[in-house]
Amino acid sequence: MSDFDELIRLITRWVLRRLHELDRPPQPTPFTFTAHRIPAKEPNMPAAFQVTANLPPVPTDATPAVASQSLDVTVGGTEAPGSPFTVPLTATTQVIGNFQVGDVVACSLTYLDAFGNPSVPRAETTTITAPVGPPEPGEFGLSVVEVNV
Repeated sequence: MSDFDELIRLITRWVLRRLHELDRPPQPTPFTFTAHRIPAKEPNMPAAFQVTANLPPVPTDATPAVASQSLDVTVGGTEAPGSPFTVPLTATTQVIGNFQVGDVVACSLTYLDAFGNPSVPRAETTTITAPVGPPEPGEFGLSVVEVNV
C-alpha cells in the first residue's frame, strides 16, 4: 500500500467517524442521586439506603430525536440487579436499588434514537455514606440557686 493510499484510508476513517458522531443523539446532561434510609428490620442490621437517580429532562428538539433512554448501574464494578433499566422518556427519577454504606454506585445514562444508535453516555458515580447527625443544640445556660437546708 502506498503512502497516498494510506493517507486516503486515514482521511476516510476520520470522516466516517465524524459523520457517525453527528448521527448520534446528544449526550445527556449531568444528573444526581438521592438516598433515603430504609428502616432496619432488626436493631443490629447495617443501615440500608434506597438510591434514586434524578434524571435530566430529555431534549425534545434534538436531531436525531431521542426515542428512549437506558440507565446502566454497577455496584462495586458488578452490574446491579435489573440493570440496564429502560427508563420512560418522561421520567424524572429512577429507583436504582437498595445499597449499604460504603457501596460505590456508578450509573451511565444513554439516549437512543429510533434506530438504536446510542449517544455518548453520561456517567456519574456516588459512594453511599452514613447521613450526618442532627445539628448541634443551641446555646444554653446554667444558673446557681441557693437552697437553704
